[in-house]
Amino acid sequence: MHLILKVRYLTHKHDAIGFLLIGGLTSLLNLVMFTLSVKFGFTLYFAVAVGNLFATSAYFIGLSKLFSGPGSATSVARFLFTVVAYYFISIMLLDSLNLFIDNVVLSRTVAIAVVAPVNYFAQKYFVFRN
Repeated sequence: MHLILKVRYLTHKHDAIGFLLIGGLTSLLNLVMFTLSVKFGFTLYFAVAVGNLFATSAYFIGLSKLFSGPGSATSVARFLFTVVAYYFISIMLLDSLNLFIDNVVLSRTVAIAVVAPVNYFAQKYFVFRN
């Protein structure tokens, strides 16, 4: 219980830590769903969409609690805009990385890590701005 209180304190005091925790967990969910989709024979584009779809709900709930409380209709619309933009950026990065990396899950992991800093600022200052 003490550890949970420390984590809660750190995430409220330093939202970047909270963003990394939420982002890390939802990225893991995204990668698991992406990997399962690829294993079931879906195309990479569909697998990216499946991974993003499953991670998006948990991500929005976590970030809305971290940055500003319940999301307004405007923040939901902005969030959906960033999700769609993130999808297309992810596809472009995945296609580019697959030219150099022979493992699609590793390529997807690198793509998520590259976009994470931009995503942080988009969520904090565009989607959940006060």
